[in-house]
Amino acid sequence: MKILIYKKLKNHYFKLWGIIIVFYLFITINATYAQMNFPSEILDSITAKAMMNLRKEDKPTLNNFSQQNLEGSPAEALRMREKLNHLDIGSIITNASKSSDTLFIGLTPGDSLYISGNYTHNGPIIVWGDGILVFENANALIYGDLIVWGENAKVIISNSILNFPQAFLYQRSMLAAGNARIHIESSTLDYSGMSHNLVINDSAQVNWTNVTNIGFTTCGMWSKAEMNINGTNQAGEYIMTYKTSAHFTNAHTILIWHHIPDSSVFNTSFPDGTNMTSYQFNSSLPGIQNIDYSYTILNSSDVMWGLMPEPGSTCEISNSEIRAIGIWLKNQPDFQVSGLVNNSFYSNFTAPLNGHNISLLNTHVRTWNLYMFENALGNVDNCIVGEIGCFENSSTEVSNSLIDGSGGYLFSETNSMVINGFSYLNCDFQSKDNSFAFLVYGGQNWGRAIAMDKSIMFIIQSNISDLPELYNDAMVWYLKIESPSTLYTNSYNSISGSAWMNKASNFYPIDFGWYSLEYCHADSANWHPICGPVFNEVYSDELCVWHTAGITPGAYMLRLNMCDNSTDSNKVEALKLFNLVLPSGTSEIIPNENNLQIFPNPVNSTFTIKSGNNFIKEVYIFNALGKQIFFEKLPDNTLEKCYLIKNMPGLSQGVFYVKYVDQNDFSETQKIIFLE
Repeated sequence: MKILIYKKLKNHYFKLWGIIIVFYLFITINATYAQMNFPSEILDSITAKAMMNLRKEDKPTLNNFSQQNLEGSPAEALRMREKLNHLDIGSIITNASKSSDTLFIGLTPGDSLYISGNYTHNGPIIVWGDGILVFENANALIYGDLIVWGENAKVIISNSILNFPQAFLYQRSMLAAGNARIHIESSTLDYSGMSHNLVINDSAQVNWTNVTNIGFTTCGMWSKAEMNINGTNQAGEYIMTYKTSAHFTNAHTILIWHHIPDSSVFNTSFPDGTNMTSYQFNSSLPGIQNIDYSYTILNSSDVMWGLMPEPGSTCEISNSEIRAIGIWLKNQPDFQVSGLVNNSFYSNFTAPLNGHNISLLNTHVRTWNLYMFENALGNVDNCIVGEIGCFENSSTEVSNSLIDGSGGYLFSETNSMVINGFSYLNCDFQSKDNSFAFLVYGGQNWGRAIAMDKSIMFIIQSNISDLPELYNDAMVWYLKIESPSTLYTNSYNSISGSAWMNKASNFYPIDFGWYSLEYCHADSANWHPICGPVFNEVYSDELCVWHTAGITPGAYMLRLNMCDNSTDSNKVEALKLFNLVLPSGTSEIIPNENNLQIFPNPVNSTFTIKSGNNFIKEVYIFNALGKQIFFEKLPDNTLEKCYLIKNMPGLSQGVFYVKYVDQNDFSETQKIIFLE
């Protein structure tokens, strides 16, 4: 197919600086938060709490869990709003001549572009001023965002397929601002089947007519924005705020989020949204005060209700099915959230939240979400929630909880910090902007760990689904002791694990420095060296071999220290509790007098063990996990100081341990390496 261009544009492009959404990049960022403020005190506190919890052998208790996935995350729309508030569109236009991958339409009055047939653009598209962009009978592949901004800026998409490929959730966005218009008719929007952003601001308007949506749309509507849908397979979720309005006709899968600002009253009940012939919401409804948005729903199905109450608001919901409640913990310096559990029915419930008035009567809530804004600081514990997100210089510590992904994921951004300790995730884990994110002494059952922008992510003694992904200028610290929980006295024990640091770019001048291992008795604070410093990173492999000769059996702590190569020597620690026990058949530890010898070592299949002064009575072989895989008891009349083992069956390449017991019941263990 041929591409028709009615008015040829000069190819002005604007270089992306590695940020996912193009308009993120023009925010003035002060000194890099993550680079300039390494969280040493926070890490020390995490270590202290881990020591306490491991000694008590605390385990999270999570009951009544029911997974209810929702593809979207309303936090993304809130994030878009924050970025939009700081956007300097004038800078974008002024610097258009420096661009390298952005297509501008409207830099000169009357600019327009008409596209049909196959079309590919490797970057964002910005329609500005009175620019007009038309896709008609087109099959377009766009590796970027579509931004429409201006008093008369317009995009028309008709009988077309627009593909916006995504490698991860919310990589692409569509934005309408000013008095812009986006009209989409009889077309398909394909975001790789993933969640994506739609932002409508000011007096902008977006209209869909018979649109196939491949992916889940998260739409934030602000100021006097308007959304009109007449026919779609999947509308998505819409945050209603300020004086916005929306109209849904012949639409499927709609989640309406009701923003409930400070000093407003929201006392109502919602109808069943399975099949809705007609429903209208506006400020004239009984029980609604200081709410200015409105919407109508006609002949639509699978309609769901969500609430976003701010501190200072009053919210009472009765006889309703609520898909999600997203609590805004805004400017609260000492919040405490405890006991919120997804998929709960409340006959008469007042949420235990500081500064909020939330009452639920005969109402079922499928998902609770928590959002921290504007210097909020506090804790979340003993909860099962769908999403937790920290914005705008906020910080939260999550403990003994589960984020099940039914409302989104766990994340930090904009100079904020989230610490997920002794808790678990069934969702993505993300750090963005100049933020810190910690996953410590917990785990991720499924989902991805993604660090973006200039954030730093710490994964300490936690299981994750896959290796962390890094984008832009992000950094990840990863520490984990993987050895079994049982080690043996008077033996050579292989300690396995990971100690590494990865960066997406050279933005951070620091790099991996070294690691070391130490141990102490579980009831002591005196640490003793095992090995190190070691100057090579380790990825799920042997960290060192620990010879435990002369150490009393009991409960011990292992500590893995990892340090960067900066002048500050920033250090991170990982702890693991383990039991040191006597090898099987050994009753006491006595000095090594016999000097066990194993040769050859490493070995292919046949080797000899030799004792010192006494005769061999028993021979054992253990694998690296301490499981016995071979045993031989020699006859009582055998007087041998050497024992030949031939062609050991079933042994794969790796580390094993050989133990012998002599005629005086003295035992000794040594490591042997099988080559094949």
